[in-house]
Amino acid sequence: MAGTNSNLISVIILTYNEEQNLQNCLESVKDLSDSIFVVDSFSTDRTLEIAKHYTDKLYQHPFENQALQFNWALDNLPLRTAWILRLDADERLTPELSHELREKLPAIPEDITGLYVKRKVYFMGRWIKHGGYYPTWLLRVFRNGSAICEQKNMDEHIVILKGRPQNLSHDIIDDNHKGLSFWIDKHNHFATREMQEIISSRREVNKQILKPHLLGDTVQRKRWFKTNLYLRLPLLIRAYVYFIYRYFIKFGFLDGKEGLIFHFLQGFWYRFLVDAKIYEMSKSRRNLILSSESHETPKMKPVVILEKLELRSELMSDQFARAFKQMSIIDDFSKAHAVFIKPNLGYPFYKKGVTTRKEFIEGLVAALREVNSTTTVYIGEGEGGYNSFSMNEAFMNMGFYDLEKKYPNVKIINISTLPQHDVEIQTPKETVTISLPDIFFKEIDFAITCPVPKVHCMTGVSLSYKNQWGCLPDTMRLKDHYILQHIVSKISNLLNFKYSFLDGRYGLNKNGPLMGDAVETNWFAASNSLGAFDIVVSDMMGFDWKKIDHLRIANTYGFIPEKEDIYINGDIEKLKKKFILKRDFWNYPALVAFNSKHLTSLVYLSKWAKPIHDVMYMFRKKPIEDYSQN
Repeated sequence: MAGTNSNLISVIILTYNEEQNLQNCLESVKDLSDSIFVVDSFSTDRTLEIAKHYTDKLYQHPFENQALQFNWALDNLPLRTAWILRLDADERLTPELSHELREKLPAIPEDITGLYVKRKVYFMGRWIKHGGYYPTWLLRVFRNGSAICEQKNMDEHIVILKGRPQNLSHDIIDDNHKGLSFWIDKHNHFATREMQEIISSRREVNKQILKPHLLGDTVQRKRWFKTNLYLRLPLLIRAYVYFIYRYFIKFGFLDGKEGLIFHFLQGFWYRFLVDAKIYEMSKSRRNLILSSESHETPKMKPVVILEKLELRSELMSDQFARAFKQMSIIDDFSKAHAVFIKPNLGYPFYKKGVTTRKEFIEGLVAALREVNSTTTVYIGEGEGGYNSFSMNEAFMNMGFYDLEKKYPNVKIINISTLPQHDVEIQTPKETVTISLPDIFFKEIDFAITCPVPKVHCMTGVSLSYKNQWGCLPDTMRLKDHYILQHIVSKISNLLNFKYSFLDGRYGLNKNGPLMGDAVETNWFAASNSLGAFDIVVSDMMGFDWKKIDHLRIANTYGFIPEKEDIYINGDIEKLKKKFILKRDFWNYPALVAFNSKHLTSLVYLSKWAKPIHDVMYMFRKKPIEDYSQN
């Protein structure tokens, strides 16, 4: 039971498989607060069982990164106290800090909105007191509504939005009990992320990021020295310089044997590993440039593979592997740092003929992991549409988060939550500005699209090119429908979508993309050319691709190969199944609005949008009516 002033502060703890650390963390705050919130990322150990002994405020939310998870907590938890404390599961308050908070919080002036605490790191049971590691000041306590977590993939910190901070006198203990192997694995992962940020000169879009500043707070000074001194030293050599500084000049040797291990691993090995990964990436890119300059590499002929779909998981992976050998994907994937897979997830649950099956994506991932286990595989989709739903919930409902747990270096991402920047796209109609995710330009080497064969009442068909419309992070991207036919193929090209794989277990006939008739097709199609893929699969569905506007326009951009230049491995006629487009009454006014910038604005963005849709849904069913299984 919490003691006096326990209603002054809420505690937020993020967890994933923290059974070895969580009890100590919760013990340290149980007398401080009645409002202890545990936000878990679907742990598979005893984490939740332990948490239930201390609090009933347990929440689960899919994890993308620390910043997004913590900001989700700030936005969605019922936080009713004046102050908030952020704790990691491997941290605990000292009794002195707990007492200091209970005594000081009621009397802190209103203009003080954030409180810094000192972090005291233990490694192998020993306090790491030297080497510049103590005190490390962190802003962990702040007034409710006065701070957020800056959106960074690495080294994120809480930033106060108003007011000023103040220092507390006592410590938070950082003492992870998961062992050395866990520590090394975690820092290997950190090294990859830090390499990505350095090599791409990442600029986060969140304006609250703490900027490097020599006269700023502890974090700002650290970032200033890193940016202006450390990163300007020679690659690989700088890790030696930093270790000498920490271990000898900052007296790290006084921390004993445990200190030697810690300062060597954290101050030299980790920094050297980051540089080694930078060197590996830059060398790979340099060799690729030299190779392309020294001779013309013959462009691989467009290939389309057509087969009956294997339904058993082990046979499906073999089917992908056979397709890989007929295209250049094995070589591309072996060289890649990261790739992106785009399923079609236009519904909150799996729906036959509408959404790409998780089993199909798993077959692709399993085959890619046979090539190597180190290339990061991102799987993602964006939220969008007038009846938009949570993509994180859709991932969970369809089981996509299981792939993160089952396969190494697989990450499920909600495109709509990622940093983005504006890109100008020129078309014969006009030049448009579209926001696209930064990750495609800074991390991903190439992308793979995995559509289902379906009729679309607005675009005729929805195949590999149309599937990339979901890569626009804007949840109201339908405002750009009027230009979709002109830009969707250019978006695919900009984002470097190189390969297509068709989940043809079911197709959608008559009236897609959500409301048509599901038909069993059992098609498997694969191609190293989105244009070749779309014209061949359109033919299998019984459509003339030249009458599909976005494909006809893609042809004018040079994205569609001549059919005689395509190598087709399979029998179109044997697999062909007749699809038809049958628009209903409501599709026709929607089609007019779809192709009109002004009508789109009226129907979806104006004050009349809701009344118009309310009237329409009196006569027809909503495309996404509820979250019931289909």
